[in-house]
Amino acid sequence: MVSNENQVKIERPKILVVDDEMMMRVLACESLKQAGFESIEAASGEEAQYMMGEIEPDLILLDIVMHGMSGFDFCDWLRIDQNDQRTPVLIMTGLDDRVSIDRAYEVGATDFITKPINYPMLSHRIRYLLRQKSVTDQLRISEERLVMTQEVAQLGSWESTPGDPFIYLSRAAQAIFSNDYVDNKITREKFYERVVSEDVDKITKAMKAAIDSASGVQVDFRVNRDDGQQRVLFLNLEPQMEDGVLIKMVGVFQDITDRREAEDHIHRLSHYDGVTGLENRSYFIDRLAQKIRYADERKKGIAVFMIGIDNFKVINQSMGFAAGNQLLAEISDRLQRFIRTRNSNKKLIKPRSPADNINPNRENDLLASLGGDEFALALWGVRQAEEAGWIATAILQLVKAPIELNGQDVVVSCSTGISFSPLDGTDPNTLLKNAEVTMNYAKSSGKGGHQLFSESMNWQSTRRLALESDMRRAVEQEQFQLHFQPKINIADKSISGVESLIRWIHPDKGFVSPGEFIPVAEETGQIIEIGKWVLEEACKQAKIWADQGQPLCVSINVSMLQLRDNEFCQLVSHMLARYELEPHLIQLELVESMLMDSMDDNSEKMRVLRELGVTIAIDDFGTGYSSMAYLSELPLDVLKIDKSFIDALAGEQDNWAIVEATVALAHALGLKVVAEGVEEQVQVQRLEQLDCDEIQGYYYSRPLNAEDFDAWRANFSGQPAAN
Repeated sequence: MVSNENQVKIERPKILVVDDEMMMRVLACESLKQAGFESIEAASGEEAQYMMGEIEPDLILLDIVMHGMSGFDFCDWLRIDQNDQRTPVLIMTGLDDRVSIDRAYEVGATDFITKPINYPMLSHRIRYLLRQKSVTDQLRISEERLVMTQEVAQLGSWESTPGDPFIYLSRAAQAIFSNDYVDNKITREKFYERVVSEDVDKITKAMKAAIDSASGVQVDFRVNRDDGQQRVLFLNLEPQMEDGVLIKMVGVFQDITDRREAEDHIHRLSHYDGVTGLENRSYFIDRLAQKIRYADERKKGIAVFMIGIDNFKVINQSMGFAAGNQLLAEISDRLQRFIRTRNSNKKLIKPRSPADNINPNRENDLLASLGGDEFALALWGVRQAEEAGWIATAILQLVKAPIELNGQDVVVSCSTGISFSPLDGTDPNTLLKNAEVTMNYAKSSGKGGHQLFSESMNWQSTRRLALESDMRRAVEQEQFQLHFQPKINIADKSISGVESLIRWIHPDKGFVSPGEFIPVAEETGQIIEIGKWVLEEACKQAKIWADQGQPLCVSINVSMLQLRDNEFCQLVSHMLARYELEPHLIQLELVESMLMDSMDDNSEKMRVLRELGVTIAIDDFGTGYSSMAYLSELPLDVLKIDKSFIDALAGEQDNWAIVEATVALAHALGLKVVAEGVEEQVQVQRLEQLDCDEIQGYYYSRPLNAEDFDAWRANFSGQPAAN
């Protein structure tokens, strides 16, 4: 029976986060907390050394470049001085040169993840390493028990004499040779009939070598049992000689089948992905390095394809991780069939020398799973962009074929990044990084499909990294500002509220568009800290207006990561209490598409927020996949129609239908309707005809800082903004 203490440890593994940058530690720990881990922080390698004496972490998340003791030094101390080979070490590094990564593995790192950290993927990487550690520990314990048993047990003995038709074996042979084993012996003929034919020659050569050298030999071979099972035996023989003549062969044998299977299992765990059975990242890199050297000798090219499944997280969130794994396994099978077809169609090139014939598969293509939803291919002989494009298109079609999950057909797409050796690098890590940068560019650009690597993409990746770094300092250095765009009651032209919108004024770059930094903040998890700042500043401003006798409801945009945060509802409650703010003066805006993910959990959190007294709005309605029937189940107060539908009101009356139906159905559900992006008088007039409640847009005012908004408000008379 497993103790409660062990159950707790399995459910909440301890992760020691070692990084001298406080923000990186905070972000990592917050991400780990959301993923169900217990995190402990260390601000330096020296502090981590001390903490290792106090705790037993299940995994160490370690930065490489730190003041004082570096990550390399700490890892070396852990493996050599502490003789700790079991604790997985996942290094975080912005270094992408082969020397640094090689050194990390040399000092005992288990795996690495590059900065900027993709925090959703970080939890998957950690779970994989912990699962690998658990299985390896179990195998190690099993192997230790096996060794102990063999030490105290009588091993099978062997004795044979030249000219004697029998081989004499101890009782341990009974389970292997069954009825052929009689009176502690077996005939040579029966023995060799049991041995797998390919291994008979191994035994014969080993015995000849023992006689020729008059010394002991060791050999392992396979034996077929009566039940059809195949066992692996290890034979250790010593010749007894007199005057150079063999008198007798004596020795011991041992059934090593279980040990061999355990070794094979450990080998698979360390070289292959558990879900797809494909090579993992480290093994793929080793094999790719060999391919590159071989291709360079023959002046051949290699194309590296990085394939990422688009919106894979939606499958996991809506259908469960089991369905996600099933999807990955099916795509893996399709890619393997694709690779097998390519390899089988290749014509073997005549060897240039006898050495060339050692491995006839050196020109075969490679396929690997890099963890999560990413796959990598290394295709031999591909140099031309046109050919790579054909291949990428074929892969896209393979992936897009429907897959049955939970009884329904699901169609997914993929984005592919391509780099070439030697054009884009001759180092496997460089080629893989460039292909990954290109794949991410294809995803973030919204173009999807496939993209070829270019230095401009590398520049964009560097810019993104710089942007992420700058964002960490933006809150502390007060670079963010809140602007406010008014909402106008369409009936009496009064100001009914405002929407708070974040603006970033960078000290060197000037204005940075929210469209550029918000997606990065969401991907890296920094949106949690930024969203907290927005919530507090909005509450602070709402309190100022209330104290001035001019209260306004302030709308605040909430990201998916914020809503998933288990402490978000408590944070809202805390801010209301801190600023002694009437709850109805705060409105939280949630994007339509995010509500469809984890519906039950989101609905429960929305109910908790409404119980606090704040109102809930659904933003950008019409751009997601929800329906009015679906929304009727959610605790909502306001529906905001997306600008793309409002733009249609400037055209023919036929284009009004969607807006008209949306307003009518929303009112039937008791929801207030706000039209976003209103810019023209004709739109205002038609929204009045459709009985819309409020409008928001440049027709009345662009977003303004608090001071400018107060001035605009003092002069507002219900008229549109001056052109």
